[in-house]
Amino acid sequence: MLWGAPGIGKSSQIEGLAAQVPFVDHVESTSVANRENVDFNGVMSINEDGIATYSAFDWVRGLQEAKSPLWFIDEVTTGAEDVQKALLRPIQERYIGSSKISEDVAIVLAGNDPADAADGTYLAPPLANRVGHFEVKLDRTGWLQGLADGFSAPALPAAVADFHPDPEVNYKRAAYFVTGYLYGNQHFINPDRPTDPEKASKAWASGRSWHNLTKVLSQLELVPENVTLITAISKAFVGDQIGAAFGGYITAAMVYDVHEVLTGAQQVSWREESDSVLFALISSVAAFGLDGSVEGWEQAEEVMIEAAANGRGDLAVVGIRKLYNNMPSGARIHDDSPQYFVDTSTGIVLK
Repeated sequence: MLWGAPGIGKSSQIEGLAAQVPFVDHVESTSVANRENVDFNGVMSINEDGIATYSAFDWVRGLQEAKSPLWFIDEVTTGAEDVQKALLRPIQERYIGSSKISEDVAIVLAGNDPADAADGTYLAPPLANRVGHFEVKLDRTGWLQGLADGFSAPALPAAVADFHPDPEVNYKRAAYFVTGYLYGNQHFINPDRPTDPEKASKAWASGRSWHNLTKVLSQLELVPENVTLITAISKAFVGDQIGAAFGGYITAAMVYDVHEVLTGAQQVSWREESDSVLFALISSVAAFGLDGSVEGWEQAEEVMIEAAANGRGDLAVVGIRKLYNNMPSGARIHDDSPQYFVDTSTGIVLK
């Protein structure tokens, strides 16, 4: 969600930049100012089998047929309550009526503060909590240059981060950082929603916003060089204070590479490291150990045994339970495991 004063070029810049980047092959622009809830809920119709469905409008087809489309939803704060409510499912679950759009559809919203919008309203808290929030400031020098050349297509900025080639795999690493931080800060998982309407229309922490943040972070290379961007994105989803604290945590947690820990190439300071960093590491090791391979499973088990041998069995038992409950065919329990984890009378517990 892009916030900014009216007339500073939010819409034109998004559409102009999207037309130039190679990973966007279709832009679908929707102005909430002239839409009704049926545009996003769909129109009820009866199909040939006599079943009621919600038919989408023809503009949805472009989002379905393009390989890498961008859906730009403009003037969001002009939308009435029922229109904003109708946007909840399309944005989070990717359904417009009964029509499914892909997770590959990039969705960008834009709007003005209510005082600057025509019949402006605050963003409904459930809608606000589904997106990341970014402030757009007027670049006066750029605006003057645009005025001089007729506001031609804006120049592409230099890349600010490397994208990960496989976000589905990288999700485990993103979850490693998020779960580790929240293990030590569980009161931040779902704090009370802000009561002030203005604050509730911006970024605030919830289970949903942490999940959405994890999905966005999975798109990036999670390396120290990108910490500034990672922190900015975190603030955009869970708020400035919590996002800044998470950015500080992730800087420290990046000391471990899960793949190197699994192969034994990197040693873990089990007795000195903080609980939250170790919990994140163990959770991530367990996730990678559940990739279906015997080798990955046995490597993950060895890490759990090492943790227990160094006095961190209280954390390792969480990972070992996941591994033992999902043991692939052909894998075998390590000879050293029973002394730390297995009690034949009660099952898999710490002795």
